[in-house]
Amino acid sequence: MTLPGFERVFSFTSTGTAGVLGYTLGREIKARSRILQVAPVERIEVRLSVQFFAGATPSVYTGIYERRSAERVFSLRQAYAETGHRTPIPVDEFEDLADPFADLHRPPFLRHAFRGLEDIARNGNAERKAWARGVVERFTDCDEKRRLLELLKQ
Repeated sequence: MTLPGFERVFSFTSTGTAGVLGYTLGREIKARSRILQVAPVERIEVRLSVQFFAGATPSVYTGIYERRSAERVFSLRQAYAETGHRTPIPVDEFEDLADPFADLHRPPFLRHAFRGLEDIARNGNAERKAWARGVVERFTDCDEKRRLLELLKQ
């Protein structure tokens, strides 16, 4: 969406794929939006379906962008993980999930890819576990990294 002078007021990636390590770790993003207008606030809900390549089923997230009557551009005001109910997440985390160019080695991505990597750590053969260990070791330190490395030792 733009203003008459083509000043951007809202945009999002509707479909995107990003990966690292030869696309063995990454995510596919599919998004859709819906516009709601409740005076004096215009609202756009963006619903992301994010599939991490490491396994697990797609996860769904919702970001709510709003623009009040005196504002020119939409701002992300709220974000949620849809886990049977809406669980708030930081808005910057939602923006990273929606950005196909975001650095995948940061802890928020490991948290979201955790289920698939955990399944490999618990049930994978030696080759899959070696692959997972190589992936997990590239992440910056966080609780999920330590838990996965401990599982991969077993």
